[in-house]
Amino acid sequence: MKNLLWRMESAVVVFGLVFALGCSVGVGLSEGKKTDVEKEALSRPGDGFVPLFNGEDLSGWKIPAGDNGHWKVVDGVIDYDARSEAKDDKNLWTKESFGDFVLQIEWRIKETRSDFAMPIILPDGSLKKDEKGEVIRIRRPNADSGIFLRGDRRAQVNIWCWPIGSGEVEWWRKNEAMPAEVRAACVPKVRADNPVGQWNKFVITMKGERLTVVLNGRTVIENAYLPGVAERGPIGLQHHRGSEKDKKTGEYKYNAASFMQFRNICIRELEATGATELSHYKGWRDLLAKDLSNCVYEPGTWAMEEGVLIRKSKGNIWTKEKYGDFVLEAEFKLAGGGNSGIFLRAGDIEKWLHTAIEVQILNSYGKSEVRKNDCGAIYACLAPSKNMVKKPGEWNHITITCKDNKIYVVMNGEQIIDMDLNLWTESHKNPDGTPNKFNTAYKDMPRVGYLGFQSHGDPVWFRNIKIKTLDD
Repeated sequence: MKNLLWRMESAVVVFGLVFALGCSVGVGLSEGKKTDVEKEALSRPGDGFVPLFNGEDLSGWKIPAGDNGHWKVVDGVIDYDARSEAKDDKNLWTKESFGDFVLQIEWRIKETRSDFAMPIILPDGSLKKDEKGEVIRIRRPNADSGIFLRGDRRAQVNIWCWPIGSGEVEWWRKNEAMPAEVRAACVPKVRADNPVGQWNKFVITMKGERLTVVLNGRTVIENAYLPGVAERGPIGLQHHRGSEKDKKTGEYKYNAASFMQFRNICIRELEATGATELSHYKGWRDLLAKDLSNCVYEPGTWAMEEGVLIRKSKGNIWTKEKYGDFVLEAEFKLAGGGNSGIFLRAGDIEKWLHTAIEVQILNSYGKSEVRKNDCGAIYACLAPSKNMVKKPGEWNHITITCKDNKIYVVMNGEQIIDMDLNLWTESHKNPDGTPNKFNTAYKDMPRVGYLGFQSHGDPVWFRNIKIKTLDD
């Protein structure tokens, strides 16, 4: 209620000013005939929008712990110098979460301080290469930031100086396991950026798993499908890299740092679309039957109760069907000492230890350093890049993609595993020289097999388990 009152009071005091300055088509934006998508997105002032930034302070925003004043308000705009001193998350997030919405936000890159070798992104999402198969790069000044949607770091509308232009959605664009049409839709149709130092305006529409981005009056992303994107979460302004102090000279070096300003940030929430599009998109289906009739397990060990798979006693549960290349979506919840796992491509469910790959499910909440047995790890082989598991009792979202020798794991909106099985060339040994317990080199693990959920003696819950095979 307090937050609602703040938003209402803010709307009364600054609503007219905000929209007069920025929450409408501004001076300097591209003119000309607009598409129907643009007409809908470039809404009239007062059309249900409320400000997220009051132009005076960062009320309504979560300042990173330990930031020490680097995210601040200067002359009525949010200003960032790319040097947050926060130890963990350096991004700036709204306190409030959103589902379906139209977001209007103005931004500008203040300056660029370094050159960056940029690849040329092609319309299909791939990178342009020369006759030798090498990626072509052009060196030019760069800065980098973005807008995070629904608290999902994959759902980042990019802000940068690359030739392709701002608005690109990198994670889905780069993910080779995604269908071609998904990757291509995340590439900007046109470069609509104004020069560095000038203001730009995004109008971002999220509806279900569909994203449209209008930049300076031109549609750069239109109805892109983002499979598995979070259903709800905060809006974020991205910190990117920042500065590094040269140990010899003592001077700061800046590599694609986010020297950014933001202003006139307002949002209009839309009527929720309801359930995720996953079950309606071609090829997606429930992995497990409601009565578990398509599974192999000992009676009494697992149960499906109101759509939630619950571990009851000792014994793993396996699919009867085999899978090769696929994307698996699920949510899981752990108790205090929770320990489980998701098995991939098991060749023999009786000898699963040496014929299946396990994505570890574990209560490693709060650990500052993660290892090869922590949540999200490829058990005993590859540690997650960061600790993304939530505290016990909260639902986590996980996406696992298997495509031939590649395995990707995304947890709670952050990619934490990018694994190439072909690098594991020896049994009992990881590429970094550390030992593992497996009799089979991971490059020789089955590329087609059964999927399973591990019973490890602790309570664990799974729900919304969906799969799409990539040969559909």
